[in-house]
Amino acid sequence: MKSSFIKKWWWLIGIIAIVVVNYLASVFHQRIDLTSEKRFTISEPVKKLLKGIDQEMEVYIFLRGDLPAGFKKLSVSAKELLQEFKEYSHGNIHFQVMSPDEKIPGSNTTFADTLLSAGIIPINLKIQLKEG
Repeated sequence: MKSSFIKKWWWLIGIIAIVVVNYLASVFHQRIDLTSEKRFTISEPVKKLLKGIDQEMEVYIFLRGDLPAGFKKLSVSAKELLQEFKEYSHGNIHFQVMSPDEKIPGSNTTFADTLLSAGIIPINLKIQLKEG
C-alpha cells in the first residue's frame, strides 16, 4: 500500500521536500567551507570582534562600473564577505558598492575627487586580452 502511494505521489512529495529544505535554509543560515585550507572560514577572534561592534559602520566598495572580469569577481567576493560580517555584527555593518565617479549625495564632488584629495592616487589598468 505504502509503495503504491509513493509511486503515485512522488512528485508532490519531492516538491514538498524542496519547499521545506528551502525554508529551513532561509531560517538557519550556515556556510560550509570545504576547502582544505579553510579559505572561506571566519576565525573565532574575528567573529568575537564582529559581535562586539555596538554602533553602525558604513563600508564603501569602489568596484562598480565597466571593470575587467577579475575585479567583478573581487566585487562579488567582497560583498559576500561583508554580508557575512553583517550577520555576525547583528546588522551593525552596512555596505554599498559604487563607482568612484558617482557624486557624493548633496554635492557636485565625486568620490574620486575626495579620494584624490585624501592622497589616494588612481592608476590606469592595462589588461592583456587574448586578442592582443
